[in-house]
Amino acid sequence: MNANGGGGCLCYSEGDTASVITHTFEKEPPMRGEYPFRWTHMPYYLLRLDDGRYITLNRRHKPLGVLSDAHVVYEEHPSACFMKITADVARRLSWQGDESLGRIALYNGAENMLEHADHLAEYFKRLSLLMAIRCNALHAFS
Repeated sequence: MNANGGGGCLCYSEGDTASVITHTFEKEPPMRGEYPFRWTHMPYYLLRLDDGRYITLNRRHKPLGVLSDAHVVYEEHPSACFMKITADVARRLSWQGDESLGRIALYNGAENMLEHADHLAEYFKRLSLLMAIRCNALHAFS
């Protein structure tokens, strides 16, 4: 949190050097219209659907990239796919180390991880694991 109670955005410049550019919000961004990129386009959690597929959801509980406030039927969304996730993989993906396969949270939504460099680094480690997992839209992995 910055000095006036708002959040910040970590942005990277071109080249190898990272620079921080702070964008101030009024405590929380508005519920309609403008959102931090991480709220709409970065994985917050994986939700296992009744048919065994997973859908990757953003901080707004929508599939990644969905900006609309309209209701989304997860089972009908084209991004849902089968993923081979074991209890061990779930534990390594979960920010809490939880082995549950039903809902796997990649970070603590109650905090702004941009304010905690160690939490952000841990999130990136979990993302690297997630990127290596294969997905299939048609059938479960054996």
